[in-house]
Amino acid sequence: MAQSQKNKGVRTQHPSYVEMLGQWEKCRDVFAGTEELREHTTKYLPRLTDEPETAYMARIGRGVLYNALFRTVSGFIGMLFRISPVLNAPPNTESMTDDVTLTGIPLTVFAQGLAEECLVVGRAGVLVNYPVTSDSMTIADAQALNVRPYMSVIKAEQMINWRQRRVNNKYQLSMVTIQEEHSVPIDEFEDKEVTRYRVLDLDENDVYRVRIFEVQEKNRQSTDVELERFYPTMNGAMMNYIPLYIIGPDDITPDIDTPMLIDLADLCVSHYQAYNDLATGNHWSALPVLYITGHELQQGESVHIGGGKALIFPNPAAKVGIAEVGTGGFSSLENQLNRLEQQMVSIGSRMLEGQKFQAESAQTAGIYRSGENSVLSAISISLSTCLTVALKVFAEWAGDSPEDVRFTLNKEFFREPVTSDMITALVSSMQGGMVSREAIFSYLKKSEFYDPHITFESEQGSLEEDKAKIPKQQPAVTKIQRMPDGSMQATKVA
Repeated sequence: MAQSQKNKGVRTQHPSYVEMLGQWEKCRDVFAGTEELREHTTKYLPRLTDEPETAYMARIGRGVLYNALFRTVSGFIGMLFRISPVLNAPPNTESMTDDVTLTGIPLTVFAQGLAEECLVVGRAGVLVNYPVTSDSMTIADAQALNVRPYMSVIKAEQMINWRQRRVNNKYQLSMVTIQEEHSVPIDEFEDKEVTRYRVLDLDENDVYRVRIFEVQEKNRQSTDVELERFYPTMNGAMMNYIPLYIIGPDDITPDIDTPMLIDLADLCVSHYQAYNDLATGNHWSALPVLYITGHELQQGESVHIGGGKALIFPNPAAKVGIAEVGTGGFSSLENQLNRLEQQMVSIGSRMLEGQKFQAESAQTAGIYRSGENSVLSAISISLSTCLTVALKVFAEWAGDSPEDVRFTLNKEFFREPVTSDMITALVSSMQGGMVSREAIFSYLKKSEFYDPHITFESEQGSLEEDKAKIPKQQPAVTKIQRMPDGSMQATKVA
């Protein structure tokens, strides 16, 4: 199966991949933190002209990254999952969402990891797989052996090449090459990492096919060696599509978008460099440097620094002092750092901004933003759509109907509190026939007065049950009788 390649062969990279790879690496490095930037040395902190190696490494050690990117991404993920996602799926499929990767990761945690990928680099893939089994295995056999579908997150850097074409009058993914690191045992204690390429494509008959390649070098020539080939089946039938779903900030297509937080990553790098300059300046200015003018040291003469001795020079014009930074200090660097931090806040906040109403005050606009029109809401919709489509394949592979499968992430990023005045106004509107009970319930549920799983019907049922539990009061009986003196007396009888 080996075939020599004059070009890069299976290692061929898509032009868009080549163009965007540097930005992905920058976003990941910044997100990883200070140590990652230090390891890349001159990539993020250029060396000064004629700067010695020891001085440069000491300068790197003084720099600390102000990681606004990590805090922003963490905050956005917290807002996306502030309310638990809602899953609608058949019981059999739902039972498998406690471990969607076959490594113990539940669906919600899987979704959080996918959201992080989308926020950091703006691209990720969800691959739905099924273990290779015998064609004679039934769904009942698979369930008995716990043979079931699973999902994997494919990082943007792994999907090095792809193609699309029209299949069955539908424009869809027809080929994707995934670069993987595979562990090969050296002995019983040690493994070595080998790069392999998993090619998912539709063959000449539009049938889903998987091939595994390894590039081997011999006599300075690279050869693509096909190690494995198989055709995945779904419930005994061949598949006519690739179950890989590539997600971006606002769609689920293979097209590459610029990482939406790349500007924030650039500001973080600029802040890292400016902070390093400030830290280096503070380091050298904090060390006392003695200077003497108007005096030339004689042979064997030394100058003592410190208490207990005086410096006496015959020249009355001689001067002694300690070098120090001028009155301005490093204010320009400090001002630059402050401006960069303000820009970071501006970019992070703008991610949540929707269309503001003119009547809103600045404080109100900062709290009650239009989530549906924000970039973060677009990510929520993309993640929901991608995981819904993947779960439909997941369900179909598990033998369930995919029609009713749906996964929905939160799009309400700020909690709108319910005030007593609002409740009073709603009840008055209902009593006046202007608002229905269902509309009031919908508003209260959106305001998180009710848990997400509670429906209008279940709440009505609970109210009826509560009414039945209230003991009925017996009507009061009044006994009227004539007294001996001829007067009438009323007595309440229990």
